[in-house]
Amino acid sequence: MRLDRLSDITSELSSNLVKSIVFPTGFWEWLTRPLADRRRDRKAGSKSGEVAESGHGVATGPLVLIGGAPIPDEAVVALIHLVGGRSAAMAVVPVATRDPGRAAEEGVRGFTRFGMRKVEVLELTTREQAESEEWARRLSSFDGVLLCGEDPLVGLDILAGTRCARTLQEMMAAGKPVAGLAAGAAILGERLLVEQDGKETVVAGLGLAPSLMVDPYFTQRARFSRMAQALSQGGLGNLLGVGVDGGTAVVIRDEEARVLGEGSATFLSPEESVPVGDQGNGTPGAAELKVHVLTDGFGLNLRTRKPTAAVREPAEAAGNR
Repeated sequence: MRLDRLSDITSELSSNLVKSIVFPTGFWEWLTRPLADRRRDRKAGSKSGEVAESGHGVATGPLVLIGGAPIPDEAVVALIHLVGGRSAAMAVVPVATRDPGRAAEEGVRGFTRFGMRKVEVLELTTREQAESEEWARRLSSFDGVLLCGEDPLVGLDILAGTRCARTLQEMMAAGKPVAGLAAGAAILGERLLVEQDGKETVVAGLGLAPSLMVDPYFTQRARFSRMAQALSQGGLGNLLGVGVDGGTAVVIRDEEARVLGEGSATFLSPEESVPVGDQGNGTPGAAELKVHVLTDGFGLNLRTRKPTAAVREPAEAAGNR
């Protein structure tokens, strides 16, 4: 078979695959509507890792937080739209891992199966690379970025406070989407939960999603309790916990989050936290949290923290994407 004919067949198959993806009614209209003309809280030129005071910023996106494998097809198609189509250039950066090759496989496959040809793996594995102007320029040349991996502390050690982290902020401020898969999603928030010396500890994230603390594989790894305890202890300002299941994504655009995929996203707000007991050492024995568990198509306004409903009838995505 001629190679040009094979390319045509591959393109046709991937186009049909894109057309076959259905979204909840209203999602595609939300994703494609013009952004509101409002003041941004994003600090595009600030140093990554220098977290803004909690409660002062709201995540505006474009951001896609994927809770873990399998990557929802709907999230990939949404990202393809956000980067400008299948001819755009996408970087897969396996930064939060000690095995970059393996970590990048799923991300690359997610895009190439939908016909994207300009998908490149950037093995950003050292802090020296992340501090260099050369790597920052390479990163900024792409239309979108997916960070992936399974170890958030590795990702933070490499990226936090570096030139490449600031480049990610600048890209997002320019409208280029930044996505995270598993640990790659966790490090994008203002804070995240990690295990250090056998204890669950809250540390600073990259801050691309102000006022958010993102926790992947939320239901699969029974992480509700640890996030609820962290938010109930106070000292985190107006932080909003976002637990994202594997096979599920949270798309953030213009201060609103929308859920896609087969699982759910759990939003925990400590705004109405009320201690009802004391263990004798100043730690509350129990507290109340406002919790929203949202499934495919439902959303949350990140400023008001009020959910928005989804119409459950499916709507086919635009076929020319």
